[in-house]
Amino acid sequence: MGQNDQTKHWTENAYCEHATLFYEVDVSIYEDDELTSHEVDMAFKAIETGGRTPRGVILDLACGTGRHTAEFAYRGLRVIGLDRSPGWLSTAARRVGLSGVGSRISLVEGDMRSLPFPNRVLRQVSLLGNGFGYFSDVENALILKEIARVLERRGVFVFDITDCEHYVRSFAPYSKRE
Repeated sequence: MGQNDQTKHWTENAYCEHATLFYEVDVSIYEDDELTSHEVDMAFKAIETGGRTPRGVILDLACGTGRHTAEFAYRGLRVIGLDRSPGWLSTAARRVGLSGVGSRISLVEGDMRSLPFPNRVLRQVSLLGNGFGYFSDVENALILKEIARVLERRGVFVFDITDCEHYVRSFAPYSKRE
């Protein structure tokens, strides 16, 4: 490990520099269409519970492989998928290219701690697939402030988080060696 690796946030080492490895280990999640459909169903219900109809543009933060991005587009939304990992975005671009809804999708390399959008321009923002909570409390608060900044008045933010107690109880160790 180079000295520069020690100063990087662990997510940069894991998701930016080793995206292919993470994809191979968790392919069952990244390619589970039923799970993806269910997660987007829940996002639509949450948006509706917030008093809005899912329409227009949605920002899909930490879009990773584009599984939610493509599903939102299938359902008629225009989608901006944002991720900081060039490797994940490359995988997402392949998915988008094969999806038949690529004209509804834009992929952007960026960091959710500093969103590259003006104030109050988005109707809805999603952060699905357990993409929240990887940073310090201060940085996580900054992410929430950035989301609030780009959401229009009465905009809706939907996200999911891991139930840590359930995860620990049901954790099944797995390793893969080649």
